[in-house]
Amino acid sequence: MKTFAIWYEKINEQADEQADEQADEQADEQADEQADEQADEQADEQNSVEQAEIDVHLNLWKLPKQRDKNFLSLNRTSGNDELFFDFGLKLINRKDVEKIKIFFPFQLSQSNIEDLGKKFLENTFLVTAVFNEDYPIEIGSHSKQIIVNDEKKPFIIYTLDVDNNDCQFENKYDGTIMTIVIPKELREREKKKPLYYRFRVRSDGLSMMMNRLTYPGRFLEFVSKDTYIMDFRLNEYRLYNRTMSEKIREAGEFKFSKLHFLLMTSSQDEVIASGENPSSRQLEENIWSKYVGDEYKEYNLSNIFAYHWKEKKTKIETISSHNSLIKITVQRSGFKKILTYLSWLAVLSIIFNLMTNGVEWLLTDGINGLLEILRGN
Repeated sequence: MKTFAIWYEKINEQADEQADEQADEQADEQADEQADEQADEQADEQNSVEQAEIDVHLNLWKLPKQRDKNFLSLNRTSGNDELFFDFGLKLINRKDVEKIKIFFPFQLSQSNIEDLGKKFLENTFLVTAVFNEDYPIEIGSHSKQIIVNDEKKPFIIYTLDVDNNDCQFENKYDGTIMTIVIPKELREREKKKPLYYRFRVRSDGLSMMMNRLTYPGRFLEFVSKDTYIMDFRLNEYRLYNRTMSEKIREAGEFKFSKLHFLLMTSSQDEVIASGENPSSRQLEENIWSKYVGDEYKEYNLSNIFAYHWKEKKTKIETISSHNSLIKITVQRSGFKKILTYLSWLAVLSIIFNLMTNGVEWLLTDGINGLLEILRGN
């Protein structure tokens, strides 16, 4: 049993002091800005003593691949579902945050990470689909920034250049730590706007979240059912490596303002969860095919349900961790399954006939032969 983890690294004050010393050389140019900076510091004074705050959006996709067109594949067959995991991280109070740290309880590299921010640039309607709000957007001062004009509080979607050091990876604690470095420009000039990252994880390591249950005799079923137990844990402190736990406490622990966990799977699957029942809805294929990506044609998106669990902090309770325990029952059949079933049925019929003939021989010829032997004696 393992856990994912999200925490942060605080701004290196010594490095910032050196930058400030260089900036002091241009004091004349900054004189007009000092009064505004002091006002900002006073306004943020209360936030400065608070934990950094974050909204977390987690989307686990379990998609069935399209049926093969050959006659041996009439329906879903075992092992043809694809898993990938989308992470959305929205930093609310990020004044002291320099780096975001995400621990994956399996090893991965940059080849397993895909930035999803660029999808909002290519298909702006996806902003409405993902956030369930009709937000107008605009390109920021940098081509990697998208400004989402939320009436309450605008925020920035930042597109990660995974191949060029926007992310760093370190294999440690029987897993991998992914580090996202927040650009200095966003830490200084745009520090009041929430910052949003969204990326996708594709890795064989995700299979550790799905425990497939097996039982004897399933091969005798005409239509079999596979049962999976999905156990997802985030920031479960008692499952941390001891050294990692110490490092996280020394760095900084996020306070979750909201947490959304969504499971996307076939409508034919039976989903049972512990705790509060989720809300659910069917995804629109024409919209979400663009979000899944160019390879969506490999998957059957025509009947995908989204099951949604959500948590929100209150004045009394805060959110620091999450655990989802879900049972998924998948019905599987196909021509190969039918052939297997019929083959076993034929074998059992032959065995039954042989046993019947043996018993019949014992009851007739065997007994008669034994009586003749006794008479001869």
